[in-house]
Amino acid sequence: MMPSPIPLGEAGTCVQGEAMYVIEGGESYGFSAGDGSVLLSPKYTLAMDFDGKPYAYADGYYIDATGTQLFRAFHYDNGPDYLVEGRRRYIDGDLVGFLDECLRVAVPARFTFAEPFWNGLALVCIGCVVAPGGEHRRMVGGQWGAVDRHGQARIPVEFDEAEARRRIAALRR
Repeated sequence: MMPSPIPLGEAGTCVQGEAMYVIEGGESYGFSAGDGSVLLSPKYTLAMDFDGKPYAYADGYYIDATGTQLFRAFHYDNGPDYLVEGRRRYIDGDLVGFLDECLRVAVPARFTFAEPFWNGLALVCIGCVVAPGGEHRRMVGGQWGAVDRHGQARIPVEFDEAEARRRIAALRR
């Protein structure tokens, strides 16, 4: 699916467009506009709005006011990933990338896994796998490194996890 990015306004800001707000309808959720008119009738099991942004989260995807699925959300804490340092993770196929606050691709999906940004860097891996057990998943194996908010490698993705974590800690000091 080719994403339909949210358009930009002046100076690179998000166009507000039609703000989307969650509405309830029995055991389902839909979305209304700021004036209360219904944009999408309740049909979603899980829904979340983003404080008047022209996109929302519904049943695993970021959607627009027409219900078009823009991107598959990376799930964290029982919902879509948090916006951290202007980036949130998304999934394309089996790979993880980062979107900006306007849902534009900031870093294309090319990693098996990526942690959220912290002090301008995100720890990423290629070829890692989910370790069994526990409530939270843990990624092991593969090659690890770090990228900046633009996807540029600050630590090449060629180390084991422990070494990549040691190197990222040194960069963050």
